[in-house]
Amino acid sequence: MLTTLLSPTRIGVLLALVLLPVWRWLPRWLRVLAVLPLATCVLASLPVVANQLVRWQESRVPARNFCTPPLPS
Repeated sequence: MLTTLLSPTRIGVLLALVLLPVWRWLPRWLRVLAVLPLATCVLASLPVVANQLVRWQESRVPARNFCTPPLPS
């Protein structure tokens, strides 16, 4: 449930819905600033970018060796 609330697609859609009523009255520089997070949300929800983000996050944690060597017989 929490992952769906924090998904980039949902955040982007909510941000777009908030900006939609006031878009006409926003100055151009503020429109550009508003489009940047939307583009970031769309890019973060693409599988290629999402996989790279997961790979980057997992590479920050050292891998554990879960397989123990067999005991000598």
